[in-house]
Amino acid sequence: MTPYDNFFPCKDTMVTLTIGIRVLTTRSFHSADYDTDHSLVSSKVCMQPKCIHRSKQKGRPCINTARIAMSDLCERFACSIEEALTDFPTSGAEERWHYIRDAIHTSAMDTFGKRERQNPDWFEAGIAELEPALSANRTALLDYKREPSEKTLAAFRNAQNDAQGIARCCPKDRSTQHQRLLPEPLSEHSTLL
Repeated sequence: MTPYDNFFPCKDTMVTLTIGIRVLTTRSFHSADYDTDHSLVSSKVCMQPKCIHRSKQKGRPCINTARIAMSDLCERFACSIEEALTDFPTSGAEERWHYIRDAIHTSAMDTFGKRERQNPDWFEAGIAELEPALSANRTALLDYKREPSEKTLAAFRNAQNDAQGIARCCPKDRSTQHQRLLPEPLSEHSTLL
């Protein structure tokens, strides 16, 4: 037993801690007298770069394609495209393509308009109910921050619970109103029953 045995308790063992590392080959180089206490271990490793989160840039607004069926808007779009492409750049292909793309999009947005959201915003629709609860919650929070006590904390929690309850009810009320507007399938076909 040599004095170096205490320093090398794990012979012929290689530990990789990183999950993203793949070990391709591992070689052990011994000394001339094959003394395993002084061997050199080399490994070829394939490292993969980690994806870094990037915030998504806001895209262009969508065009209202439902209005394409209107013939007067299509004629107006054709005229606006012709006007937009009169001063066409002749420098480079990429610059020309960007100019054509931007001209088509801006003239289509001016002619057909922006597409509206499919799902209506329940916050804007229920702002009349939510605004008093939110302002009461805000004032209760400010009171609690000015004078922290059990009384102001209880008032803040009550105001917060009221605001959360109203916020939960607003989307449900909107969906029940939408369901009331839809015709009932059995009432239309009552003669079949």
